[in-house]
Amino acid sequence: MKTTLRILAVTLSLLLPVSLVRAADAKEELKELVGKVRTKISSGKKTEKDLAENLAEFDKVLAAHKGEKTDDVAQILMMKAMLYLQVLDNEEKGLPLLKQLKQQHWAISLAPVVMSLKSPYLTSLLAQVTN
Repeated sequence: MKTTLRILAVTLSLLLPVSLVRAADAKEELKELVGKVRTKISSGKKTEKDLAENLAEFDKVLAAHKGEKTDDVAQILMMKAMLYLQVLDNEEKGLPLLKQLKQQHWAISLAPVVMSLKSPYLTSLLAQVTN
């Protein structure tokens, strides 16, 4: 489980770089949401039921930024996918989110970040989505 938390921490640190192009509100909302998720995970709450409120919050933030084609909005979707894939171990829900990233032409900019994690699991999932 510590490995999962480390992978999540690395993912978060790689996906939250500062950029002048990004909308501050989406980035700040994601940062706040990720903080809440980290707190729950750190306290041992690691089931879908435990994180249901946070998962719903991801949906609300995505809905608030519907139509925006920015890296910040893509990162929100990516973090939700990573939460399903890495913490909840739920490919059935995580993989479609990665496919959604690809369909919305965001996967190209995020693929190198995921690949840089050197996780065979994530690399294989991303390969499934990008093929």
